Order: sequence, then C-alpha cells, then structure tokens
Amino acid sequence: MTPDPPPDRVYGRRMQALRSFTIRPKLPEELAALEDLAMNLRWSWDAQTRDLFRWVDPDAWDATVHDPVRLLGLVSRERLESLAKDPAFMRFLGDVHDELQRYLDAPLWFQAQDGSPLRKIAYFFTYTMGDVVPEESLTDVNLGIERWQKRWELPKRPLLVYQRAPDWIQVVDQRDAEETEVHSFQGIDASAYELCGDIGTPARVASELDAASAEVESALRKFCDLGLMIEEDGRYLSLALPVNANW
Repeated sequence: MTPDPPPDRVYGRRMQALRSFTIRPKLPEELAALEDLAMNLRWSWDAQTRDLFRWVDPDAWDATVHDPVRLLGLVSRERLESLAKDPAFMRFLGDVHDELQRYLDAPLWFQAQDGSPLRKIAYFFTYTMGDVVPEESLTDVNLGIERWQKRWELPKRPLLVYQRAPDWIQVVDQRDAEETEVHSFQGIDASAYELCGDIGTPARVASELDAASAEVESALRKFCDLGLMIEEDGRYLSLALPVNANW
C-alpha cells in the first residue's frame, strides 16, 4: 500500500499549465511596422531588424531566445508608448521598415521565373552561410546519424519518451538496443524537465517555478549528465517526448 504524500506536497503543489498562449497587446498605431517586421522571416538574418527588436526590450529579447513575435507579447503597454514617443527609435523603425519594403518590392531573379516549377516553392532563401564547420569536423556526427538510421530499421526502434503525473515524471530511455533505462523525477526536477521541452534558460525556469537558480541549474546539469537533455550557450532542451502529445 502506497502511503499518502506529506500534506505540503498536496496543498503546496504547483499546478502545471496544459498549454500556454502568447497574447499580444494591440500596438500603438505608430509602431504598427513592428508587426510587419516580426511576421517576415527576414528578421532572422537581417542584423538591423534584430537590433531593432533588441532595442524594444533587451531582457525580453533574450528571454524569448530572440523570437520577435513572443517579444511583442511580453512588452508592457507603458514601454510601447514610451518607444512611440522616442524620436531616435521611430527613425530607426522607419529606416528598417523601409528597407523591408525595398527588399519585398525589388525585381529579384526568382520573381521573374514565370511558369517555372520553382514558383511552387513556399519560401526561397538567397542567403549564403558563412563561417561553416569544415566537413571533416562532422565525421562523428555523420557516423552517429548512420548508426541511428540503422537502428530505426530494426523491429525494436529507439525510443525516448516520458509520462507524467502531478509533481512527477518518468522518462523511459530505449535508445540502447540492449538495455532500457527508466528515470523518475519529482518536484522541481520534474517541472524543470517539462519546461525545457521548449528551449529554456535556468533563469526562465527558476522564474516559472519560483525556485532558486542554483537548484534549477543543478537539476538541468543532472539531466545533461544522464543524456536526457542538451545544453548550448546556457540554453537547455529536453530530449524526451511526451507519451501523450496532447499534454
């Protein structure tokens, strides 16, 4: 017979949201161009557009991992009204928006390909990536991909999933063909893992859970040591998928 959990675990439990939504406030008319810029993927490779969104709110820009749509959902009405009255910001906004319009209106090569099968492409990038990793540096990665593809062809496919209950998750790791590992986590550890299903930072997770940053960082490092999470530049991503995709 399983004993009842301590009262503080019942009444002090933090509830997890089933889904989260970003609600964007209506932008002041003077800042309407921000929405045009946020909804066009050009911001992802245009340095001036990214600088503009960083100016809107540097902390929120970093907290959203440089997502302009989410950024506009976090900025306060007071901040937006302040920006609308800032002549320097408004000049920069106008310049960046004008550049977007020139980019969209320019007679480019792709737009001239009438009747070509290329017209069926949803989005065409004319961007050349610099500072790429030399091919020889990818040897281990390519070997890992090849091994994974061979595993996927076996009757027992690799699997990394988690199931949950209030204040608890269990991760089932069947990536090894010979052995299944099962990991159970409770409390902050369980909540932190779920929150990093979408790339998270220790500061964001600690804020969501109202927990100490040191405690959260310790949990995230533990997940990385177990191979259940990856970290890059202080950002963490949980690798296991939920058994129920509707959670």
